[in-house]
Order: sequence, then structure tokens, then C-alpha cells
Amino acid sequence: MQDKLKERKKRELAKAILQEILAITEKELENFIVEMLKSIKPEHLKTAIEKNIDPFDFLISKIQDNPYLLGVTKFALKKFWKIIVKYLQPKILYNILSQNPENKKLLDTPEGRRWLNEMCKKVYDKLYYWVWLT
Repeated sequence: MQDKLKERKKRELAKAILQEILAITEKELENFIVEMLKSIKPEHLKTAIEKNIDPFDFLISKIQDNPYLLGVTKFALKKFWKIIVKYLQPKILYNILSQNPENKKLLDTPEGRRWLNEMCKKVYDKLYYWVWLT
């Protein structure tokens, strides 16, 4: 009984998220992405740079326990692929993240630039494979 309840909750969550995805406009999504990126705190960015944290692995770890959510996430990424790819360009990502002066200091180091460039490429490659080839 408990397992059936958990399964139903997973389906309901995925369904609710799918309804939101279907209703969102490209402009709304872009605004959301920009605001989300602007909200990254310097201490989190510093940790990501120092520990070479991969944002893709972090995302997948948050949704991997719900196969319905994995499917909805893949659907959303396909639907908005051009927008997602736009924000995986190092220059665009840098321009947004560096609006916070503390983040700019972190990104303007050799380690920060290296991390940003490597993560953009790595996340693009992993997303492309996961979204289009699996």
C-alpha cells in the first residue's frame, strides 16, 4: 500500500510539472533561467569552482528517484533546447553570473574561467547525450 501511494505521488508530481511546462512561454523560461543564475551565491560558486562540481550530475541526482520526473525533464529540455543551449555558452553565462561583483571576482580567476568553460562544454555534452541519444 505504501509503495502504491509513493508511486502515485511521483506520477502526480510529474503531471503537475508537465502542466506547468506546457503553459510556460519561452520568454518566461528565459526570465526564470536568468533570475535563477543571478541568485547563485558566491559561496556556492566558489565551492563549485574549488570542487569542480558538475551541475548536470547535481540536477540528475535531484530527480533520479522519480522516473516520471526524469521523463518530464527530458521532455522540457527537448521543448526548450534552443534556450537551454543559449545559456550554456560561457560568455552569456559569465555575463549573467558576473553581475554579482563577488561572483565576478571568482570567475575572473584562471580557475574560475577554466571551470566555467569546462562546465559549459561538459554540461552541454551530457545534456545532449541524455536528451537526444538515450
